[in-house]
Amino acid sequence: MKPAHLVVKRFGGIRPLARALGIDHSAVHRWTTDKPKGTGGLVPSRHHLPLLKISAERGIDLTATDLVIGD
Repeated sequence: MKPAHLVVKRFGGIRPLARALGIDHSAVHRWTTDKPKGTGGLVPSRHHLPLLKISAERGIDLTATDLVIGD
């Protein structure tokens, strides 16, 4: 599973993940969209640290490796 799909799944969907990050859901949706219109399943690096912090606070199992490699 690509990193973006894994993160979306662990946060319970695109909208809950977007709310957690304080960004528009369309931005998160683009992470799950193939290039050239999306990121091709990659999570932009500027969101890595906030995602790790939020996931730790909420008890969501997410590691730095998940954000780069997926599973």
